[in-house]
This record gives sequence, structure tokens and C-alpha cells, in this order.
Amino acid sequence: MKLSRLRSLVARGGAAGLIALAAFTILLLNPAEPRVASATSVVFTSGSDVDTWDPILPASAYQNWPATVCTPTPAVGLGAAWTNPHKASSFGTAAHPCQPGAGFTANWINAWADMNSQGPSGHSWTKYSTTVSGSGAFVLNLLADNCSWIYLDGTLVGFQDTTLTPRT
Repeated sequence: MKLSRLRSLVARGGAAGLIALAAFTILLLNPAEPRVASATSVVFTSGSDVDTWDPILPASAYQNWPATVCTPTPAVGLGAAWTNPHKASSFGTAAHPCQPGAGFTANWINAWADMNSQGPSGHSWTKYSTTVSGSGAFVLNLLADNCSWIYLDGTLVGFQDTTLTPRT
């Protein structure tokens, strides 16, 4: 069995009303089996079992954040001064308007207990982490309401820009 740590950083920004949340699924397929309905698979999804930390808030709102913050290399990384580890709050599979039509079903999660944005003009950084285990190929689906970076075992493996398009 291979044990991996999936980590996600999410930068929040933009106009009031943006919701600081994310949803994900991870499908672990056994490569020795055909990719058909009978193949063995294990699905990990976002929920209240996901680890998170208190958000990191900038001193002031980012100017032109889609161009200055949503870049392939995050300004706040995994090694930042994350504090107060705790479990994520989970809001269900239809809590956010982006969830329907995403192509997968997962709980929408947040680092705090409500769906309101935090920080100057709603800007903040959040970190989520979960352990996945098994052998085979991982398929990761991500939907976040702002730019996000996905790490597997500390290596950057994915980036979502501000288009709000689900990523696989």
C-alpha cells in the first residue's frame, strides 16, 4: 500500500459574495485491472474528515488578484505559518452553485464554520490536507471557487485558475 498526503492551497479573492470553499474527489484505480465498471476503485472525497488550518489573511486586499495571485506558483505555500489545525466544515453536495454539473459529487468544505468569505475584500489563503492510500493510478477531481494548487506528497501536481472550471 502506498500512503500519500494530498494538500490543497486555495486563494480567495474578488468581489464580495465569493465563497471560500472547495470540493474534491480522488479515485484510486488498480492499474492491473481493466478500466471498466468492474475495476476495483476506492474513492476519497472532501468532507468533515479533511484537515485544515485557520486562514492566512493578507494585510490588505490584493489588487488585480486574478493576474497577481492566481499564478502557477502560489505566494503562500505549504510551509507558511499555518496555525490551529482542525477538521474542515462540510456543507453537503449541493451547497455551492458551482457544484451541479461539475462532473463529480463531493461535499463542499471550508476552513471555518460558515460559507462567508473572510479577509480584506474576502481575500484569504486556506490549506486542506487528507491522506489517501492504496496502489494504482490516482484520478483527482477538483472544484474550487477561486484559484487553487494541489500537492501530492509535497510536489505540486495541479493548478486551477480563476475560470472556476472543474479540473481532473
